Parts: sequence; structure tokens; C-alpha cells
Amino acid sequence: MIAIVVVILALLLVWWFWPSEDKNSDTITVTKGTITQEVVVTGQTKPGKNVEMSFDRSGRISVVGAEVGDRVYAGQLLASLDSRDLEAQLDQGLAELESLKKGARAEDISVSEVAVNSALDSFVQAMKDSYSQADDAVRNRTDQLFSSPRSLDALFNLDGIDYNDKLDITLRHRQIEIDFVEWELMSRNPTSKYDLSTAYDKIYNNLTYIRNYLDRLSFLVNSYVPNATYSASVLSGYRADIATGRSEVTSAMANLNTTKQAYQTAHKQLALKRAPATTEALVGKEAQLDGIRAQIAKNTITSPIDGLVTRQDAKVGESASPGVNIVTVMSASGFLIEANVPEVDIGKLLVGNQVNFTLDAFPGEDWVGKVIYIEPSETIVDGVVEYKIRASIDQNNPRMKSGLTANLTIITAKKENVLILPQYAIIENDLGSFVEKIGGQNATQTPITLGIRSQDGNVEILAGVMEGDKVRNIGLKKK
Repeated sequence: MIAIVVVILALLLVWWFWPSEDKNSDTITVTKGTITQEVVVTGQTKPGKNVEMSFDRSGRISVVGAEVGDRVYAGQLLASLDSRDLEAQLDQGLAELESLKKGARAEDISVSEVAVNSALDSFVQAMKDSYSQADDAVRNRTDQLFSSPRSLDALFNLDGIDYNDKLDITLRHRQIEIDFVEWELMSRNPTSKYDLSTAYDKIYNNLTYIRNYLDRLSFLVNSYVPNATYSASVLSGYRADIATGRSEVTSAMANLNTTKQAYQTAHKQLALKRAPATTEALVGKEAQLDGIRAQIAKNTITSPIDGLVTRQDAKVGESASPGVNIVTVMSASGFLIEANVPEVDIGKLLVGNQVNFTLDAFPGEDWVGKVIYIEPSETIVDGVVEYKIRASIDQNNPRMKSGLTANLTIITAKKENVLILPQYAIIENDLGSFVEKIGGQNATQTPITLGIRSQDGNVEILAGVMEGDKVRNIGLKKK
């Protein structure tokens, strides 16, 4: 009986310790199964949105609408600059736009009509006065230099003047006397015979002719040398009279132009008030108002999302600089994970890959998400090329916070019913991948084609062996 028990115990011990086909076995059988390719990285939780905001223009802060820790909604005012000057401009512009739409009031039109009549009276009076000033400049200031000055037989008296010069100045004087005849009649009422524009042109041309005449006469007298007939003092008197005449004509021309321009301006203003507002004027005014509104908008910072204020540097009364971030709002929900994936693994990832992860802050809890973004440009970390990815968090948990350490396992591929071998049964070198397939008493080095690899050390075999083939355990891993 004891012998039977000993035999049974011995058999049990042999069965228990006999090496099975595992890491301690000399051979490994090619089997079919499921294999999952994974990439394991570490990342951090981040808010789905984290918005930093600044003013677009400088100014003094007048309102702070939320403090750090406050929950805010999209569109809520966070801070604003003093906009009283812009608001005043906007109010004035709106009033002007309303005025444009309604047109000028009867009272305003009446005022403009009075202004036109007054400007017209001044213009006509300037045309009347121009005759008196021209008459004085020629007859009272220069007739003394001519014999029979107010007739067609007038002759320049100064002897010793070049004949051609003497004839030229005599003919000019004679023409002015001819012009004076019509001008004197017109001076009583310039618009009795001509329209306003024609009367102005005739008078202005007369004044221009007289000015040229006086300029020429001044040159002849100033260059004349005193003699027994015309002493220096007499010539000095002539020169002074001619200078006075020239000033009178210049003044008459200036006054004529000034009153003409004033009349034209008043007439245009009246026409504008009488005419309805044009589409161009209305569009122009609206564009001006839109510009002011845009400036006011730049004076305010509003939250673009529902969230939590994590930074508020705005203080009432302080000055703000354009482009300097002073307010940050973090989304209150919708956290995600950011992680860096090494260059050797980034080619395995696709947007949509499932992500299983744990958080150091919540040990023992499993979380799920998926890859939602893969950054196209590299990030250099300690001289190593990595690529930033973002993963969603499917669970909406109120305990979630920004900055938590996350341990990610990204499932990049999963295949079922495929040939599988452990990594330690495979030879890999510069010539390719091989296994030592056992046939009878011999082992033959057979090339194989590899597929995906799992984190537990299994490798998919695409070609080179079949299910049930035995290969040598070249690693012979010991427990």
C-alpha cells in the first residue's frame, strides 16, 4: 500500500515539474489567436479649451466683470476699457444719420437761403466797387502822365521814352478809356445786362488788363531819369501814385474772388440741404458708424466659452496694453489628454484609435477615450523627436482636473485568428526575420514575414510557417 502511494506521489511530482511548451520549452508551436498592437506613453490632462485674451488697443480699464475662480458663460463681459469718447462719437453719428434720412429742416433751409442772398449781395457789391477802384487807379493816379487823358487823342507825356514803348502805353490807356464807357453803365447793376458769371468774367478781365497796364507804366516811370522838365521829386510822386493804383486794382481783384467763392459755397450748401440724402451719403455715414462700433468692441473682452476664470490681471483704473494677455478662461468640462509619442511609434497611430488609460490621482480606476488629433510637426524633447497627440476622455467626471498624470495605452491595431509566435522564438538580423522550424530530427532556418507586435511580446506571422508548425525556442527564457 505504501509503495502504491509513493508511486502515485512520484507520478504527480513528475507531472507537476515536467516542462510544458512555454518559455522553458525547447520547442514552440505556431498557434492562431488574437493579437493587439499598442503604444504606451504618459501624458497630462488638459482642458478641452483654454482661451487667453487681451485688448486690441490701449486704454484705461473701467470695468472688471469676473474674478479668478468665477464660472462664466459664453458672451459674458470679463473686462472693458473706458469708451465714453467713442460712445459720444457714436451718438453724434447716429443723430447725423437720422438727420440725413429726414433731410434738412425748413428752418435750416431758410437760414441757408438768407446766407445765399447775403453772399450774392456782397458779390454784386464787389463788382460795383471794382469799377470805382479801377477808375481811381487809372484816372486819378495816372491821367497826369497823359495829355487829353479822357479822349481817344490821349498821349503819354514823358519825353525821351522809346517810341514803341510810348505808343504801347498810349494805346493801352486809350483801350481802358473805351472799356470804362461800358463798365460805368454796368457798375450800377452788373446783372442788368449780363448773367452773374458773364458779368464777373468781363469785370475780372478789365481788372487784369488794368493791372498789366499799371505794371508796364510803373516800369517805364521807375526807369525814367530825372531832367529839367521832370525832377526827381515829381517822378517820385508819379511812382507813388502808380503804386497806389496797383494796390487798389489788386485789392479789387482779391475782393471779387473772395465774394465769388463765398457765394458759390453758400449756394452749394443750400443745394445740399434742399436735396434728399444720396445713397452714397447714407452708406458712407453707416460705414463711419460701423467703424466706431468696431472700436468700441475692441474695448471689451467677453468670454468665448462657458468655463472657469483661471487668470484675471485686469484692475479698474489701470492702463492696458494691446496684445498683452490679461484674462484666461478654461472650459469647465470636456477635458482631454496631451501626450508626446516617440518618432518610432507615431506611424502606428491614427485619429480614432482607442485609448485606455489610468490616472495617478485615481488609482484602480480605468478610463477610456480615443485619439482625436495628431500634430503634423515634430516636437524636440531632450534632443529626441516626438509628436504631440490629443486624446478625448469619454467619461464626464466632476472630479477631473487639469494637469493630472495619465498613463495611456493606445490600441493601434487588433487582429483575430492570425498566426502568432513569441518574440523570443524569432531571429532578426540584417538579412531578415527567421525561425528554426523543426522537421523530424532536424531544424531548418526558415524566413518569415512579420506583422504587428503586442506589448506582451507576441508577434504576428504573415508568411513562412503554418498553424501547428514547431519552431525552436532560440531564446529559451528561464523562469
